[in-house]
Amino acid sequence: MGSLKLGRWIHDFALKNGFKLGIFLGTALIDMYSKCGSLEDARKVFNKMQVKSLATWNSMITSLGVHGCGEEAISVFAEMERGNVQPDAITFVGLLCACVQTNNLEEGQRYFKYMGEHYGITLIPEHLICMTELYSRAGMLDEDCKLVNAMPSEPNDNVLPALLHSSKVYGIVNMEKFLYGKLDFSTVDANSLRRNWLQVSKWDAG
Repeated sequence: MGSLKLGRWIHDFALKNGFKLGIFLGTALIDMYSKCGSLEDARKVFNKMQVKSLATWNSMITSLGVHGCGEEAISVFAEMERGNVQPDAITFVGLLCACVQTNNLEEGQRYFKYMGEHYGITLIPEHLICMTELYSRAGMLDEDCKLVNAMPSEPNDNVLPALLHSSKVYGIVNMEKFLYGKLDFSTVDANSLRRNWLQVSKWDAG
């Protein structure tokens, strides 16, 4: 749904027909308003909800993050912690995305470390993609390489394109060689790898 006008109509229709602003409806509305580009409406719904699930908190944090409202996303996370709501891997995807959008490497590093040390959250590809972007923007090849080495297995189809793209966009010419040295070609689809590299080259060529 990409129409804000239609989204507001559905929202009004639901309320007028007796639907309460519960967890399911509220979270869906937050997601909808975010995708329509209206963080103001998303925030209003969030603030009116008396009961919020983890999915609700994640939706609000991620919505703020992808729209570049890093400080507000961090503020919502702090509010979440004060309410003793246990975050999950998706919560930190939203926070790291907020750090990427605001180019806040320091906060990104802090949350990347915090989620494992404080909450015992296992890394997922999206965490690595966000950190790779932050390190690449800062030209920190060593940190990017450490991330790849820390992966439990070879970079998968989600992580690999992001790494290759960063190496091209930010001129990290040694990253390609490093990735090829890291990959186990007995388990990697060579055709998929080639397609990823060609796609990255197209992006770079504009």
